[in-house]
Amino acid sequence: MDEKSVTRRKFLRAFAALSSSAVLLRFTTGCGVGDNGVSPSPVYGVRIVPGTTTVTAMNFVNAQGVRADLHNNTAVTVDGRFETVFSADLVQSTLRLTFVDINNTPIPFALTWLDPRTAQIAPNANLQPNTKYTLSVNSALDTSGKNIPKGDLAAFTTLP
Repeated sequence: MDEKSVTRRKFLRAFAALSSSAVLLRFTTGCGVGDNGVSPSPVYGVRIVPGTTTVTAMNFVNAQGVRADLHNNTAVTVDGRFETVFSADLVQSTLRLTFVDINNTPIPFALTWLDPRTAQIAPNANLQPNTKYTLSVNSALDTSGKNIPKGDLAAFTTLP
């Protein structure tokens, strides 16, 4: 991870810790599909989302357990796992994810919970090398009954 990313993460963690529960910091990549059906250029940004549970991280976890940001990662091994971290505890049965390749072919996976805020996604088979994938959070409810905003996603590419 480059120095700029580390600095950005430290800032975001500090800001999120200082924010009240009524105002949460949301880190987005802008990699989603816009209203016009066109994917905007990946641009990191910060949005304030009042009173909402959000995705705070989407990580790649390699075989040694080392975590890295999944957004636009081009060094994902074919045998890794993924984690999605939320800002509040979720009703686990309500989480809906989509995991697809560049052709929109669904990737079968197992979902386990590491804790009430962290879902781990493990593909049922190794991913294809040098292939683009997208992992998306479609819906979920936190334990207070609030929906999380739709559209958090991470686009990434596996190593050749």
